[in-house]
Amino acid sequence: TSGQAEYKGFVQYNHSQDTLHLGSAHQSKVTVNADGNTKFAGIVTATSFESTTFSKTPTNTPAFHAWSNNVTSHSWPEASLTKVEFLNSETFDTDSAYDNSTSGTTANRFTVPTGKGGYYQISAGLNFYANANDIRHARAVIKQNTDVKITAYGLVAGSSDGDIRHFQVNISGILQLAAGDYIELFGYLDTNGNSQGYISNDANGYRGNHFSAFKLII
Repeated sequence: TSGQAEYKGFVQYNHSQDTLHLGSAHQSKVTVNADGNTKFAGIVTATSFESTTFSKTPTNTPAFHAWSNNVTSHSWPEASLTKVEFLNSETFDTDSAYDNSTSGTTANRFTVPTGKGGYYQISAGLNFYANANDIRHARAVIKQNTDVKITAYGLVAGSSDGDIRHFQVNISGILQLAAGDYIELFGYLDTNGNSQGYISNDANGYRGNHFSAFKLII
């Protein structure tokens, strides 16, 4: 014990209940019973620990958010599902699981780290643009490994329709991913006159092109 004029801390064993008490200011703060179960009065704070039976509060990680921080528009193949490889800026990447390179097999790919399988919330957006104001079909696709898992009709217009210059396509969904699985973003753009199409990245569409995911706590 320590303190002045009164006891500030104590250790007490209760024979009838077979419990050990640690306390201060005349109040029990920690109680340990005969089975080793421990009860704390107040908030428990730990700087670092992790085990199968006692762990930190779970967080929504792994998580990443990628986007393009320049104002360069990227020309896009006509009517061809094409992988996005220009999202090279990361807002965050908790497990370094997203490849922000702009070329190569794993460019702009998120791979689930070892021991991090589970359900993931996934989101993406692409800003399609056509020089001749003639977008006919615009679509974003998310693949899990090599299979299409999330897609939706962003825009499908009649063959003779026109006057669509910009169109933002956003998609999201939940996928169950195992360790080693990967996800990638693809874009599809078809124009009426086979004119040059782009993924636009001008100042008015800032951060409109993006790709992100985080693990759900379930």
